[in-house]
Amino acid sequence: MEETIYSSSYVECTYQSDDRLVLVEWRKEMEPDEYRKLFTALLNFWNQRPVHLMLSDIRREGLVKIEDARWLNDQIQKVIRQEKLQRLALVTEDTIFASAYSGMLQNKFQGSTTQVAVFHQVEAARTWLLNG
Repeated sequence: MEETIYSSSYVECTYQSDDRLVLVEWRKEMEPDEYRKLFTALLNFWNQRPVHLMLSDIRREGLVKIEDARWLNDQIQKVIRQEKLQRLALVTEDTIFASAYSGMLQNKFQGSTTQVAVFHQVEAARTWLLNG
């Protein structure tokens, strides 16, 4: 069963309860407040439901402002401490900016129980998540 966590013209975030999987797909470059709206909704959802897997397709996300990246960093620390997330798959473009952003996220999860991997195709990411 799939349910919507957050949806706007910029991003779609859904939950697939059978796999305990959250899917985030950016549809177009975001407006400044969309980033925090999405992650606030996701974190609220996280506290209510079991989320073990997450696939985040950030290819059309656009650049994240420094203050938003810092804010998300604080939120990620809360998720890491809960140790509920087993795997995180990031789908990115093959650019230096995407590599830097995904590298930052990978570093945040280093030493935790969460496995993080970066992909350039959604299907490869989904396969890794579900067959891990």
